[in-house]
Order: sequence, then C-alpha cells, then structure tokens
Amino acid sequence: MQSGDFAAPYDPPIEPVYPLENAALFFAAGGWNLVRGVYGIGRVAVTQLGRAVALRWAFSAAERAIIREATSILTSSEFAALRAAHAAGQSLTVNIGGRVVQYEAGWAYAEGMSLAEINGFLLGPRAFASPAELARTVAHELYRLQSGTLGYAEAGAYATRTTQAAFEFAQRAAPYLPGVP
Repeated sequence: MQSGDFAAPYDPPIEPVYPLENAALFFAAGGWNLVRGVYGIGRVAVTQLGRAVALRWAFSAAERAIIREATSILTSSEFAALRAAHAAGQSLTVNIGGRVVQYEAGWAYAEGMSLAEINGFLLGPRAFASPAELARTVAHELYRLQSGTLGYAEAGAYATRTTQAAFEFAQRAAPYLPGVP
C-alpha cells in the first residue's frame, strides 16, 4: 500500500449466530448496540436477530415446532380460503400440511376445538375476532394436538390443567406468530 491509498473498510463475513451462554447479561449490557455496530446491521435486522435468539431460549424444541407449524398454517393459501369462508359466512374444511382445519360459521361455543380423531381442529367465528386472536387460537389447538393430552379419558381437573397449559403457551408464542403486533 502506498502513501495516500486508503484501505477498504472491513466488512466481516456473515456467520451463523449461535446462542451465547450469558445472553441475558450480554444484551442487558448493551449487546444490541455492539452487534449493530460491529456488523453494521440496521435496527430491523437486530430485532429479527433478537426474536430468533429469544425464540430459541424461551421455547423447547417441541414448542418451536408448534410455532413453525402455526406460522405455516396461518400463511398458507388454504388458510386464506378459510378467512374468505369466514368473511362470506360459509363453513369450509381444508387440509394444510396433513392437518384438517375446519371452519364452522354457525359454531359459537368457543374460538376453537381440537379434533384429535381427525388430526386437526375446528375454528368458529370467535377465533376471527382479530388477527392476534386467530394466531393464538391456532397455536393453542396445535399445542393440544402435539402435546398428546387429548382423548376421551380427559376430564375434570386434568382437562383444566391441559387447557390452561395450551392457553399459556399460546400467549407466550403469540409475538412470534404472523398477524400479531
């Protein structure tokens, strides 16, 4: 290099991000600014990185699989047909990735109901009250189907506990689902 030449700024290669052992301390101590400064990435990328890291730490592998399936269902063309059926006040049943998803226009008992016998779930009009409610309902029903807690023997306090666990999961998962602000 000769006098007067300028070196090109260092542009580090993009590498996969792996969880840090002490992530809570890292990010609490301004780690986002460090990541943004070192890698020159914008706020959106840092937010996406943060969501991916949080998803990895906040959920088990089985729960992350449910979130992925819920996202796949909610963004599918078949689910768009369910939304259109709801808007038209018509019932419709679709198959999305091996799951049977049924919309019943006249069903007002609850937002949804798991149907283990057909490997799917039913949605009623109450599930479509808002995009967030719809996402939570899909996550709730998938959690019940995946957790293997369904069956005719489910009754009483056990049914209450499993429903509560599905509800709590759906609340925690909601920020990671499409359509939820």
